[in-house]
Formats: sequence, structure tokens, C-alpha cells
Amino acid sequence: MKKILVVILLLTGCSEIPVSGPVNSGLDITNSNRPVTDSEFIAQGPWPGMSKAEIVKGFLASHSSTVGDYSIARSYLSSVIATEWLPLASIQVFDVGLSVEEGNGDTVTVSGNRKLFLDENFRPTLNPLPVRQEISLLLVLEQGEWRIINPPSGLILNNSDFQRVFELVPIWFVDKQELRLVPDFIAMWQQYDSAIQLVRALTYGSSNWLRPAVTNFLSPENIGGLISIKRDQEKIIVDMDATVLRLDERKRILLLSQLAQSLHGVSDVTQLEVTVGGQLLTGNGITNPLSIEDGTWFAQRNVKATTVYAISTTNDLIQPSSGLQVNSWLSQVSGPSSLTIASDEQRIAVWVPEKSEILVGYRTQNPRTIRQSAAITGINFDSNGTLWYLDTFNNTFYGFDGTDIKSTEVNITSTGNLTHAMVSPDNIRVAIITQAGSTSELNIMRLVRTNQGISLKDPLRITEISGSINDIDWLSSTQVVTLVRIANQSEFVAVIVDLATAAQTVVRLPAGTQSLDANGFAKFVVVDNELRIWERVTNTWEQIGTGRSATFARQ
Repeated sequence: MKKILVVILLLTGCSEIPVSGPVNSGLDITNSNRPVTDSEFIAQGPWPGMSKAEIVKGFLASHSSTVGDYSIARSYLSSVIATEWLPLASIQVFDVGLSVEEGNGDTVTVSGNRKLFLDENFRPTLNPLPVRQEISLLLVLEQGEWRIINPPSGLILNNSDFQRVFELVPIWFVDKQELRLVPDFIAMWQQYDSAIQLVRALTYGSSNWLRPAVTNFLSPENIGGLISIKRDQEKIIVDMDATVLRLDERKRILLLSQLAQSLHGVSDVTQLEVTVGGQLLTGNGITNPLSIEDGTWFAQRNVKATTVYAISTTNDLIQPSSGLQVNSWLSQVSGPSSLTIASDEQRIAVWVPEKSEILVGYRTQNPRTIRQSAAITGINFDSNGTLWYLDTFNNTFYGFDGTDIKSTEVNITSTGNLTHAMVSPDNIRVAIITQAGSTSELNIMRLVRTNQGISLKDPLRITEISGSINDIDWLSSTQVVTLVRIANQSEFVAVIVDLATAAQTVVRLPAGTQSLDANGFAKFVVVDNELRIWERVTNTWEQIGTGRSATFARQ
């Protein structure tokens, strides 16, 4: 797992020069897999004569040392509470430093901007707009020395200490339809084996926010429990209780998929083996042991949309890289834009601005017309073939499944105007953009579908983005890419937001870029104002053809 870097890619002609630049870096998490030991940070216990403020500072500084069950941190506490303190009840991460001030009497106040909160299972909650927190600590004299009598449960870390001790990584669960894997995030200790931590984390389940939308086949209800997790060089061996044998073969495959996808980012793990009482878990279609590097363990994992489609200058549907013209009804439409292609590569949809209507249907059949207001953005198929779009005039999100149109109002607390909405590759999350002045805000909402309709629930505020956003897409299951015009700048840039940390990566685009589209597997294309289509390949831009409104098929 590589360290998250903030870079700017500068396009000069057909070459690119990486340069650094100021961006909102979010929570910068070190994702190194190297072991980190307490020898890199030597916490010290209290010494005689320390003031109340010094005791509190020493207590906080020792929170990043796990030696002896936080014995150093406990040495700053009153003997009445030292053994009762629960350091892992939660973790609060603060921006830069904490202010420590002695108050009246025997109190000391600690204050700072909290950026991240982790619950008892190390599930993170971001605070994109840092929350000002104040903690009042009471100190008592014991044998003439100050000690803390009311420590808050959990650890309090500054950002740099958190980076040194922890890393945020994705873990994966199965959607309710049992078709796709959905990411959640967890914090892991860098000093312990990443693979073993990830397997254990899966048994704890997903975050409360994601739980209504996913199934966890590694829950105690499904597997009873883990007998052991062992490492044999680059192989992880997970031995389970016989309860797992109650799962049918399809669910066993999904269980293996959860494990394999979660372990996929661990650089020193290449093989997974799952056993039941020491015997291999078997069944039709099950590969066990399996190679994590191959990616063959999940049926859809290697199915990645790589073919780019576009509208030609004569309104034909084309594949710009080959110049191939694809038979469709597009040539009969005047001024189509916002092309989107379903996963079967047979259904297409476009927006016709001059008529304020959407045309959608199989490309060789007459399309259906959907009349809307003029304020439509984000026309896109999801991987199930449902067409989604946002009406920014009435803040309504629509879904057309080929038969019926369902809609829901987007209720989100924001001072800005709703401008964009885009469904994720797993069809569960929706990225929402609001705009207020020169600042945009990214939220994620959970998409709920029932027989009665659709709804968007539980907005999670991820981050603010400086500038006006013109387009948005999912670069991957854990990253959103936006097309942004920063104030006083003539050109758009792409801003990639990591959903775990809110870290932003700014990517310079070809001059005159007007739109973008991503395939959910880390590829994206842009179209400039001269109708040249560019694809980003290994941090460089390559022109792949000409056309308008380039897009990948949705997978």
C-alpha cells in the first residue's frame, strides 16, 4: 500500500511533468506496510515536580505508545482510575497540535480541531470541516505529584502521530443483491500484521452507515467464529468454525471474495486459504487456496470497461480509438450531448438540450423520450442498466429502469445549491455535489431502492473543494473525480478525492478540457474544446481520437 501523495500533473504538449502544488490535502495517512516500532517514538513517564499542564501534555504525548498496554500513559493517571482507563474505546485525531491551558483550580483544558473519529472497532468518521473540541481534565495530588483523575475514554492523537501509528484501508462487503463488493474503511496498526488485522476487522462488520445496504458473510452468524488466522510466508490461512458449512456454495464464494478483495491491497500477501477445522472449504466453483494476485476469485473483477464511445461531429456513435462507426439512432438526433452507454453496450442515452429531453433505448431501436426541465446533469447508467439523472431545478434525483421512472428529493444540509449526483460502481452510494460561491462540497448518500420507490439517505460530508465543479464521476470504488475550475484560473483541473481520508489529488488536464468520464477502474477520459478525446494512461495524456461526449460503458 503506497503513501497517499498529492501531485499535480502538468501537461506540456504531449508530455507530462509532475510538479507539486498547494491543495487541500485532507487527512494525509501513511499507507506503508513496513513494521513500525515504538523505538521510533520513545514516550516518557512523568518526572517529579511536573506542573498540571506538563502532566496533561505528557499524557497526550504517550498515547501513541502501546508499550505494556499503554502503561506509560497510565502512569500519568490517578491510581484510582489508571487500571480502569479504556484507551481503545475510541480514537480522536486532531489537526496539527492541541492547546493545553491550565484553568482555575485543578483543571486543565485541552482544545483543538478534530478531523477524524474512530469507534471501538477502528471504523473512521471524517470531520471535513474540523470540529472544535474542548476536553476538561481534573487533576489531583497523589504523594505530592499531579495526576489526572478523569481521563476521557479512548486515545487522543494529533495528525502526525496518527499517521505514524495507523493507516486507513478499505475492507469489503457484499451488496444485498449478492452481485458486487462494496468498500468500507478501517484503521489498522502499522506495527502489526496488516493481513491478520484485516481478516479480524471483517468479522466486526461494516460501519453503521453502510450496514443496511450490505451483507457480511464473515459475521459470527455465518461462520460461528474464527479458530485461527495464520501466516505462512505470503499465504494467509484462515481456519473457521464448522458453522460456515451452512452457507451454500454461492455464499461461500462470496465469503472468499470478501476476504480476497480485502487482502488484495496487502503487498506481501499473494495467496489465501480458508479451512474448516483444518480441512479446505470446498464446493462447486470454489477455488481454494486461491491466488489473490490473479483476481480470478471474483467473477466480475476483471470485467473492466475499456472501450471508449463518443458522438462524432456528424452525430454518429463511434469508437474514437479505432474510428469504428457503431449503428445507432444517434445520427437522427439534432445536437445530442451527455452520451452514456449501458454495460451491455446496446442501450444508450443522450441529453438533447434544445428540446430539454432525454432519449434512451437500444441503439438499433427507436428510443424513448423523457421530457424534463432544462436543468439536467449527470445522465448515466449504473451497472444494472438503470439510467440516473439529476434535476437541479427541483433538487430531484431520477432513476429509469427501462419501464418506470422513480424519483426522490435530495435532502441535504448545505448552504450551497445542488449541482451534481452520480451513482457509484456498486450502485449503493451516490456522490453529491453542492456549490456555494467559489467552494464546492462533496457528500456521499446511500441509495435505497424498494418496490415503492427510491430514496437517498444519511448524507456523509466528505470534504470541501475549492472552485466550481463542472462534472463528476467515480474513478474507482474509493475515489471520486471532479472537473473543477478554480477561481481566477482559465482552465479546468481534475480533483481526485480519496473517500477514506478526504485527501485531494489535483491533475492538470489537456488545455481546453470541457468534460470527463471515468470507468470505475482508475481510468478516465476528457474531451477538449477542439473535440479531441484524451485518455489518461500511466500519468500521461494520450489523444485517442476525436468526438463529443466521450464515455465508457458502465460495468
